[in-house]
Amino acid sequence: MDGVIESSSNKKPINLSTPSDSSTTTPIITTPPQSTATVTVSTATETTPTTTPLKLSKGKVKKNKKSIKKPTIVKRPTTPIDYKQWHTEWPIHVYSHPINGRYLVATKDLEEQTVILRDLPYTWAVDHASCDSVCQHCFLEVPLNQQILPTDFYMCEGCQRVGYCSPTCKCIDYSQHRFECQIFKELDTEEYSPFLMSEIKLLVRTLSRKWLEDSITLTAGIDINDETIKKQNTYNQYKSSQSLIPQDNGLRYNDYAELVSNVENYNESLKESLSYWICKYVVKLSAKQGKTEDEFDLLNILLRNRCNAFYIQGRPRDGSPGESRGCGVYVRNSFFNHSCDPNVNYWVVNNTLEVECTLLKNVKEGDELTISYIDTTGPLNKRREKLLEGYLFNCLCTKCVADESLPLDQTGTLKEGKDDEDDSENEKDKMDEDDDNRDEDINNKNDKKSKYNSECNSDDEISDNSN
Repeated sequence: MDGVIESSSNKKPINLSTPSDSSTTTPIITTPPQSTATVTVSTATETTPTTTPLKLSKGKVKKNKKSIKKPTIVKRPTTPIDYKQWHTEWPIHVYSHPINGRYLVATKDLEEQTVILRDLPYTWAVDHASCDSVCQHCFLEVPLNQQILPTDFYMCEGCQRVGYCSPTCKCIDYSQHRFECQIFKELDTEEYSPFLMSEIKLLVRTLSRKWLEDSITLTAGIDINDETIKKQNTYNQYKSSQSLIPQDNGLRYNDYAELVSNVENYNESLKESLSYWICKYVVKLSAKQGKTEDEFDLLNILLRNRCNAFYIQGRPRDGSPGESRGCGVYVRNSFFNHSCDPNVNYWVVNNTLEVECTLLKNVKEGDELTISYIDTTGPLNKRREKLLEGYLFNCLCTKCVADESLPLDQTGTLKEGKDDEDDSENEKDKMDEDDDNRDEDINNKNDKKSKYNSECNSDDEISDNSN
């Protein structure tokens, strides 16, 4: 997903890759990885966690008048991080291809089910339609019919656009939400559909993460250009409740900004629409909060989120499988390229926002590690059509190349059994539907804008004639 031509407006539910020519690649990092293939997250004695598949949905807004005292933010100095070393904890290596961008390979022979990567989202947001029933911090679902007491769910008193399952989650998220609260409050829900509102909220959420990082750096008095400061690089050290950054994954805005947005490859009409209806709007709202942002930078963030976001499932209290209730950008996961015959899948760890990537099959040292962007059970022409439309590239993975030699009616045989494959197909169909609805909303707003401009021009002509 990191390549110039590998991006999309689609979000991925579970599984991305055009194989790269290793002879034309150059390694980004030379630090050798650890020899162990299985890794722990919190403690050295942690066993392999139980996992559930990633999965989407929507709800309605209800205001909660219960007042919660705003927590006090304790500001502590932080140490600059060598963000490029994150992968040395895992049996993987980052390489760069001149066309496909960064991608991941195995550093040794690995067996099926080996854990090769874990990650937390850099930015994430609950769908606007679910903001009154899904916790912004942990995605725990509290349905409206279960919100009997004011303490069952805590809507933000300031904006009423995000909610929390507990005072603890609200307190943790407040360090970031305080930067976005007033902007959320001013968002016009009458002007924007739930689909566009969700996209705007993810954009603002990304900005609030950047603003939080800036505030911590300034408070700590850190000179980010000081090379003499000792740098740290491990991922697990950030999995701490003491971090000032919610869901801290050890990466910072510069790392997120290195992900491609493919701004040059998107339709000009779409880019103009997003700039006019969303970017200008958020620039104006940010200025009211004393934050200066550039319209083109915001367009890049919008498209970067479209290219790299994964759906995140809600967490029903009864432990049953949840549906997708929002989305997030997992920077490290975005390095996986696509293949219609992937060797990696990923899952939510213990009903958190952390994802765990495991191997679907045995791999050899040097093999590229790939996941699937789409439902791969369809015929060759349908797969390539979806990838070209949604991700702007023509797939040349081993499966597609092999299918080229088969009659067209023999390339679409569905795999038998496996309910999870049916769920994945339904999920990806839902994503396509959401993307279509979102772009349709933008087009409708353009029609409204064109009608308004036409009426204004007609009025001007009448005025000129009267003169």
